[in-house]
Amino acid sequence: MRSPAALEVQGLSARYVSREVLRGVNLCIERGEIFGLLGPNGAGKTSLFRAICGRLAPTAGSIALAAGREDRRAPRPIRLAPQEIALYPDLAIRENLEVFGRLSGLTRKEARLAIEEACEATHSPDG
Repeated sequence: MRSPAALEVQGLSARYVSREVLRGVNLCIERGEIFGLLGPNGAGKTSLFRAICGRLAPTAGSIALAAGREDRRAPRPIRLAPQEIALYPDLAIRENLEVFGRLSGLTRKEARLAIEEACEATHSPDG
């Protein structure tokens, strides 16, 4: 019996208001496979990743991770790290982390706790 793919996307479509950004995307990435997604600006790469991470609600299709989740509204055990130009330059590092924690669906308290845990885990013993 074949183990489930690490990621399988079938017939995925999504829109931002009236603009269709994904149409019928099919993708299968097997466990252990290295995959690159290339394309010009505006091709839908970021929108696809946002849908996979649960930050963009698809209008059609399904997303299945190795864990077997297929509910489009369920939180995903995968996260999106924004490119550096997506950070807010007028905010401190901690403030940026709080913003992205909240955008990922964490409560203010959960975001602050996650930030504290990350700071403790990465604190240098020479510090």
